[in-house]
Amino acid sequence: MATQFIALQEATEPYSKTMQPYKKWFEKIYISSLIEINETLYRNVCTVSRFNRKYLRKVILCTNKGEIVESKQLLQKGFEVLTYLHYFKVFSKNISLDAQQHGEDKFGAVKTSLKKIYHELYSLLSTSEQSTIKEQLNYYDAAIHALDELANLSKTCLELIETLQKLTADDVLTKDFIKTLHDTMIQREKLRNNVEAIILKNGLKVRKSVKAILNNDKYTKQISNNDDRIRVIQEADNAEGISYDIIRSGKRDWKLSEKWFDIDKGKFTVEKYISDLLDINEAKVFLQINTKLITKEHWVYSTNLKY
Repeated sequence: MATQFIALQEATEPYSKTMQPYKKWFEKIYISSLIEINETLYRNVCTVSRFNRKYLRKVILCTNKGEIVESKQLLQKGFEVLTYLHYFKVFSKNISLDAQQHGEDKFGAVKTSLKKIYHELYSLLSTSEQSTIKEQLNYYDAAIHALDELANLSKTCLELIETLQKLTADDVLTKDFIKTLHDTMIQREKLRNNVEAIILKNGLKVRKSVKAILNNDKYTKQISNNDDRIRVIQEADNAEGISYDIIRSGKRDWKLSEKWFDIDKGKFTVEKYISDLLDINEAKVFLQINTKLITKEHWVYSTNLKY
């Protein structure tokens, strides 16, 4: 767990005194902003290494008076807040990139090129080949829409990150602001999952079939501008590279889900992973896994405390 937005200020009493029995000599004690839970204020009090303040080591949830909270319900809410803060820190660069990835910029030119090719080859194509190119054009439309949605939401995320970067230990993360963090994080995950599912689904069959058509000698001669053909093929090759990265990440997440939810998801397949990505509950997995991780490995009273 990264500590930006979490370990905001070195702790003074009563928080330093409360955490003192649990810290190691090379750890320093820091506090978060105040957190509103059930109309009461709490703080996450944590330790970080004096040699590297980047990562969270131990954590407790305290009342505003420095008293340790052990209620599982309150801990769940307090550690969920840490997960939101962690999320917007860790993915800030990705979010900034997503905010610039407008659909038309990515797919407008290639869509125009494939439309032109489609009309030039239409009378020569079989019914199934015509259907394949139509499916690819539909893919471009879906990808444009999905990327635009993600870009627009990412701009909202950047505004939240800017607010988080200005936090001090005296600021209060209100109930409404925490809900905004939660809802925005879940919505971003849904949109990102949708983009990835669209790319993977296209790669199951359609993308390869389109490339086969465009590399067929009997059709290449009928394409008036070879730059159009190359543009479509290059986009398909690029999508293959992106698919590879998505699948590699998906296999890692597959194992994490099995570990933290103690389940057997069976053999990983692209088809099953696409189904997962489109499941509305999948967007909550990051929140659930990281909250479990904090409770198990970072909470000072955990029997599996890692630090």
